Amino acid sequence: MVACTIAALGEASAAALSGIKIRRIGPKTGKLSTTDTTLHSLAAGPRTTAHAIGTATEGAYLIRHEGYWHLFASLDEWCRGGRSTHNAVVGRSRDVTGPFADKTGLPMLQGGGSLVIQATTPERRGALLQ
Repeated sequence: MVACTIAALGEASAAALSGIKIRRIGPKTGKLSTTDTTLHSLAAGPRTTAHAIGTATEGAYLIRHEGYWHLFASLDEWCRGGRSTHNAVVGRSRDVTGPFADKTGLPMLQGGGSLVIQATTPERRGALLQ
């Protein structure tokens, strides 16, 4: 069993700009491991794909399904009213520490991420993509 913590690291106002990281936690203590201190980068901007979503990366969720770890993350600008472009993407990996890639093979650390839901109106409603 893998015990890890996922976080967007950095100062409060810039946390989402540093990307998604993961680090092992001790199964008995629930605290960061003192024997394995490796910090793994899982996803980060800037986005370079066709859906051209900005640099903020946050709100990570890891789900294991059929031998793969799926990393869901929220991207781009929020709290901008009609200019909000918050989106959710997913990538997968056989290893919980990555590398995570989208369905085309582009790593999430290099702008990859298959679009799951995107903002479609100023009211921040989304449209589920197939």
